[in-house]
This record gives sequence, structure tokens and C-alpha cells, in this order.
Amino acid sequence: MDRWEKLRHQVEEITSSVPGTIGVAVKDLATAEEFHYQADQLYPLASVFKIPILVELYRQSGLGLVNLDERYTLTAGIKSLGSGVLRDFRPGATMTLWDYALLMIIISDNTATDLVAGVVGIHHVDPTLRRLGLERTSVTKDCYHLLCDMAGIDPALPREQGLALARTKLMERSESELYPEPTHNFSTPREMNRLLGQLVEPGGMRSTAGELLLGPPEQAGVMDILLRQQLKQRLPYLLPRPVPVAHKTGSLPGVFNDCGIVFRDREAKQPAYLISLMSKGVSAALEGPLVLARVSRAVYDALLT
Repeated sequence: MDRWEKLRHQVEEITSSVPGTIGVAVKDLATAEEFHYQADQLYPLASVFKIPILVELYRQSGLGLVNLDERYTLTAGIKSLGSGVLRDFRPGATMTLWDYALLMIIISDNTATDLVAGVVGIHHVDPTLRRLGLERTSVTKDCYHLLCDMAGIDPALPREQGLALARTKLMERSESELYPEPTHNFSTPREMNRLLGQLVEPGGMRSTAGELLLGPPEQAGVMDILLRQQLKQRLPYLLPRPVPVAHKTGSLPGVFNDCGIVFRDREAKQPAYLISLMSKGVSAALEGPLVLARVSRAVYDALLT
């Protein structure tokens, strides 16, 4: 039994412990061999959609369209519900665009995400994904509009009114209600691995036509932020420490995701493999993240031990 066949048996055994669908995509960067398990189904990205926004931010930074050092003031009109800390800040705080991007990734701050998405224009994200060859990935809504969808309210309402109404409606929902099949902000594990793989390509991220979309400095900027991730209860959770992982988590009711790059050296100079774990319909809210962590450890053992 080769390592991939053994890994498939392990993944099947681990994921069978929870209801729902879990997709796995792995690429060994030393051999270019790949492993896929339910990796071509569409899954809600949840907060993993913040990786494409980060890529778009750095693409525009490289072109001089945005300035990462420019300061933006936090206002009540940009606040969102859900993860993060900025929703609890008093209006008037000012931070650089880079600071907002950092919070968007490392603590998955939804308010920071909506500010960054507003600066870059979320309508620019999908065209960039297409140029990178991702045909089944789509990011068209920021956190506020996704929350409005979940709550069933009109996003055209004044934002503060919409937030209050969404908060009330979401609190009334049963914890057993699962997020439906995605119609916005979705991808596949295979395609997320393709995007991650372009972050470790020498010479920058290029379009399928060979056009340079992110030069090495911008590519390194994206990687630097992903490596600062503070939410470590999935991909890195059961790995031997210290193992650097550049990654982004995502959660919705019934959805537990984590996509990233695992390094073989402590200095994060030698990427070892890409791994994208995505799920849907997982009603076991407590067990779901641990299942992802167990799959992550099985992959590590198959490739690096």
C-alpha cells in the first residue's frame, strides 16, 4: 500500500466520524504529487474568501492603485457582525490599510474585511481569480451582505439598522440550522490549492496567459500575513511544534474550513505541501474542527515523517 492509498483509508476513517461532506486536496511540493478526496465539489468558502481579497489587495498595491500605508478611519457605517474585534471599537480609530488586512486574516475580523473589500472593490476579485485559472471559485459578497443573506434581510437598509435586525434574526436561529449549498463565495479544495500553489511559485503569481499579476514583493506580502495567523485550532492544531503554517480558517453553521501551506523548516523558507480542507453539512459543531485537525495530522505524517 503506497502512502496515498494509506492516506485515503485514513481520511475515510477520520471523516466518517461526523455527518456531512469533507473535501481534501493535498499537493506535495517536493514531488508535485497530488491527493484529492471529494475535492471537486463546491463548498462555501466561509472566511477563507478573505484569501482572494488579500490577493486582490496586493495585486492593486503592486500597480499603485492602493497604498497599504494609507490610514482609514473606522466608522459605524462599516461595522459588521461576527468574528473580530473592530465591531466593538468606538468609531474614530484610524489604522493603515495593511493593519486592516492583517486583522482580516489573523483574527478573521469581519469589519476589517468589509473595509478592505470596499477599498479594492469586491467586483474586482472574480476577474483576478479567472485570470489565475480558477474557474469554479467565486467571491462576490462581503461579510455584511453574506450576513444579510443568512438573516434574510434587505442589505439596502441603512447599515446600522440592518446590523441590528440581522443580529436579532440570527440569534433566533436554531444552532442545528446548517448553511445551505453555496450560491455566493464558494470554491473547491482543488481550486484553493491551485491558488495557494501560486503563492509559492518562484517569480510571482502569473495569469494563465503568463501575465505577472503579483510580483515577488506582493507575493511575499500575502505570505507574511498568512503566516501570522492566530486561529490555529485546525490545520496546525495536532502538528508537531513549531511547524509554520500560512493559512486561513473559515466557519459557518455546518461549515469548517482551513486552507494553507505547511513548511518543513522553522524559518518558513521551504514550503513542504499545500492543503485545503473544506466541509459542508457537518452538524457536529464541536467535532468538526477536530476532524480537520486529525486529517491535517494524517497528511503531515504521510508527507513529512
